[in-house]
Amino acid sequence: MRIASSGTPKKEGREFQSLLAASLISRFEKISDEEVYDKASRCFDFLLDVRESREAAKKLALLTDRAIPSLQQAAGSVIDRLLFNRNNDPYVSLGLPPYAGKSEAKDRWKRLIVLYHPDKYPNQREYEERAKKINEAYEEIRKEAKMCNSRDIVTHTSMANPLQSETALYRRHLKRVPTFTLALAIFIVVLSILLFINAY
Repeated sequence: MRIASSGTPKKEGREFQSLLAASLISRFEKISDEEVYDKASRCFDFLLDVRESREAAKKLALLTDRAIPSLQQAAGSVIDRLLFNRNNDPYVSLGLPPYAGKSEAKDRWKRLIVLYHPDKYPNQREYEERAKKINEAYEEIRKEAKMCNSRDIVTHTSMANPLQSETALYRRHLKRVPTFTLALAIFIVVLSILLFINAY
């Protein structure tokens, strides 16, 4: 089940993302999952920056009264809440809005997998679980996009030339004609023999 987004696609500015992230982190424990998903998807890149670099965390520290390590941990908690969302929505898992395209999903997957790759954190099971979840979400989005593309191609082909699809239907039925004709001929021969035998 896809979580609804709050409307049209938005590309938020960096300043707005930092303010939204500050608001989200300060109220994180008190707001609903839907609100977390909506806000986090709009500032997810900034949350990743905070998680990855002290420079982004310093900028966020200016907007909040929290220490840098605490902010980095809080950004990680928001990312984890999306990654392991209750609805198991792959778009939410990758911090993407439901209208995100395949290329956006690929870019986000790359960034998340680099951040949480188990090789960077040997013998830490939680990073293996995160990497597995990131890969599963991305694979699901890829499969969905592939199905949509093939459905569009089939629909486009059949709508482009309806006569062509009717011809294919007739050809499929014409393949059965020789079998039917042979069966009918055998039936007529057997019936004729039986009628001939009964006549005598």
